[in-house]
Amino acid sequence: MRSSAVVLLLLLLLGNLSAAQYGLDRDIGRVSSALEHSSEERLVRAFSEKYDQAWLEKYVQKDSRREFSLQYSKSLLEILPLSDLLYSGSESGHFYLKSRERRLVITVFHEEGLITSLGITFY
Repeated sequence: MRSSAVVLLLLLLLGNLSAAQYGLDRDIGRVSSALEHSSEERLVRAFSEKYDQAWLEKYVQKDSRREFSLQYSKSLLEILPLSDLLYSGSESGHFYLKSRERRLVITVFHEEGLITSLGITFY
């Protein structure tokens, strides 16, 4: 019984240390870093670049480019590039980015390492 309590306390402590390292954000949940050399890391870096035709061709799924451009070009031209982004881990084809400087949250929907659509929320 005592050893079970010790193990439970260790698990709670390790979980809290992990949360303390990256923290929790009220808008995007647990803040983490994208895994190095992953498609998510590549896509997170995309939002620190200027938006233009080359960006569209490099980061957006080919079948989605026309609609994506019509829907998001004006917003992305105004907000990109972003710096000091917070990242919340990938969940079933999407992840969250937050820019406190611009006061916005971007939900990035992706497939096979390319963006299919976005959700942009200003707060």
